[in-house]
Amino acid sequence: MLQAIMLGLLFIQAASAGRQLWLSPVNIGDCVAARITAPRTRSVDQFYKKYCSEANTNAAAARKCIENTAQINEIYFFTDRCSGEDYYIGINGKELRLKRVTKKPGKPHSFVGSFAGEGLTVQISQARLIEKTYIPGEPRTEDNVLDVVYKVLVTVTKGNAKKTFNGILLDGR
Repeated sequence: MLQAIMLGLLFIQAASAGRQLWLSPVNIGDCVAARITAPRTRSVDQFYKKYCSEANTNAAAARKCIENTAQINEIYFFTDRCSGEDYYIGINGKELRLKRVTKKPGKPHSFVGSFAGEGLTVQISQARLIEKTYIPGEPRTEDNVLDVVYKVLVTVTKGNAKKTFNGILLDGR
């Protein structure tokens, strides 16, 4: 009887683990693209270990890769890679392409709104200004903003799974 209960609990844990959503790194590209970051989690630790093991056939190189990624305290998980039409998010170890489904607001930032693609919907909301840096020696106007940082909420929905993450939106020249 106890063994049947334990097997049932393991099945429930395995089923719910498949429905969990976690942020993973996304390639931000070569341009100075806007991006959203989040603190590194245990899921990302496991992602990097798997990535390093698969990307390096040499055990010493895999260990060095894991050591190097251990220095990363935050991950970039959302970007447009300087594209006006495509957006990318890292979820559960995969990079997914999204399209905007709401009108681009422009203010306070063009990332605010809804995106969808590959069975996923993403809502970025509540952009709150943290910091704005201006070009030194120039008037403090919007045309002379060098960098801007916002706190945002990112809600991800895939099927019945839904999770909201805190993110930091970074944008600059």
